[in-house]
Amino acid sequence: MDEQINRSISADQVWAGQIDPVSDLAEKNVALVRRFFEEVWNKGNLDLVDEFLAQGYEDHNLPPGAQRGHKGYKASVNMFRSAFPDIEFTLDQVLAEESRVAIRLTGRGTHKGSFMGIPPTGKQVSFGGMTFIHI
Repeated sequence: MDEQINRSISADQVWAGQIDPVSDLAEKNVALVRRFFEEVWNKGNLDLVDEFLAQGYEDHNLPPGAQRGHKGYKASVNMFRSAFPDIEFTLDQVLAEESRVAIRLTGRGTHKGSFMGIPPTGKQVSFGGMTFIHI
């Protein structure tokens, strides 16, 4: 209960402009997440997955039948980038507190390859999502 009270006080101080809600750690984590999406998803640098993701990384949003861990994550990125070769993710909103980062994002690309059994349409697609990351 005390933690909730302290968070309420902090939130009131933030809204009143009395304190800055972004710590140095949170700023570094936001920069890390931005770099991850730019390098891995937008540029397709799959070798960086091993650098960015922890050894025991667990994806709680795996597609059906996907492999776990780094190999599974790389396969997911590859699946999207094969179907939408020009895919680009925009981080629309990023919120961070210490070691946790929440993002609201939009992905856009042209459907040029098969995606989860759907043949290519050649059409532009756009989709949104949210991701919560613990660093």
